[in-house]
Amino acid sequence: MSNKGMEYGALCHEFEGISIEETAERMREIGFTIVQLDPRAANVSLGEGLPSPKRAQQVRRIFEAQGIRIAALAGYSNLMDCNPSKREKVLEVFEGMIALCEHFGTSYIATETGGLDPVNPWANSPLNHTEEAWDEFVPLLRRLQGKAIEHDAVILLEGYVNNVLSTTDKAKRIIEELGMKGLGFVLDPFNYMNPEDFDDQRQAFGRVFEAIGAYSPIAHAKDAVWIDEWLVTPRAGTGLAEWPIYAEMLRQYKPEIPLLLEHMKLEEAEESLRFVQDALRINHLQI
Repeated sequence: MSNKGMEYGALCHEFEGISIEETAERMREIGFTIVQLDPRAANVSLGEGLPSPKRAQQVRRIFEAQGIRIAALAGYSNLMDCNPSKREKVLEVFEGMIALCEHFGTSYIATETGGLDPVNPWANSPLNHTEEAWDEFVPLLRRLQGKAIEHDAVILLEGYVNNVLSTTDKAKRIIEELGMKGLGFVLDPFNYMNPEDFDDQRQAFGRVFEAIGAYSPIAHAKDAVWIDEWLVTPRAGTGLAEWPIYAEMLRQYKPEIPLLLEHMKLEEAEESLRFVQDALRINHLQI
């Protein structure tokens, strides 16, 4: 089995300061064929909040002209904002992004859940890990799930150890309690890694593949390291994740999944892509 079926791309909202036309051209030159796109990015929305359907279609054509398809939207939001009025605004904007999926040419929109800390929504608040938080989260996700179904879209949830969706057990609860119509996951085992997981990464990665692999139409490529009680996820090859294990599991279980690189600057993208491709190629030769 070769890895010629795997598509590589990036989350392009990290490439700031250039036009969407230049972004698409540079991504093609690097070798990317897919992109995860934030519709709120300034070079996409042109500073108008959410882009219009017409603008979404225009952006789609810009990428298609460079041989790049939009694999998913990046709708990352703090869905659990502790301020009720702010939370409602977040949900309304997210619903607007769901409605734009079809105009961008994708069925998928990805997000983390965020959390309840009033200062930093990505902080590891004890409130995030309570049944009360879960009881707040499920109805709002059900609301967004209904909107996704209405628009033939799929919300891809990305876990993170500090968020309400912090573990694979909670991911399994989503599957059990809401079903998977209009819902899925981003295959991103790096985000689920607690400090103790670095001692047995095969088990840690395997736990994620087992829990959500079947429901994950896209995967992320980055790294992981704990710094000052924070899980930090730098670009691939610059942390402590054992990439040969991830590469092996991708080849074995998800050999054709679209793979999107994260947390890199534009000038680092070519090097990051080579690292990821080499990891998959070396792993294939060892099997």
